[in-house]
Amino acid sequence: MRNHSEKYFPIVENYLSSGSTIKAYCESNEISQNVLLYWKKKYAAKDQPVVKGFAPLLVGERQNTCFAAIHYPDGTRLIFENTISIPLLKQFLPAFAK
Repeated sequence: MRNHSEKYFPIVENYLSSGSTIKAYCESNEISQNVLLYWKKKYAAKDQPVVKGFAPLLVGERQNTCFAAIHYPDGTRLIFENTISIPLLKQFLPAFAK
């Protein structure tokens, strides 16, 4: 399997140093904006460590209700913006149930 990052990372670096807009850069270099944005995201994440497993569950309690936010390693976020009862939250997270 060919490593496409060898081809696209230099293009992203060239774009970043160009000071040009994405649209103008892509038009002048005949590259799709979607392709550049995809590889720009990959380029930005290349030095970040890969985290496996679960991220911590952050719960702020107030009178048996809480605001909860669950952040998964793949970037997915599950946020309960309104208060949720702790017993109800525990039903969704059987690993934390007593």
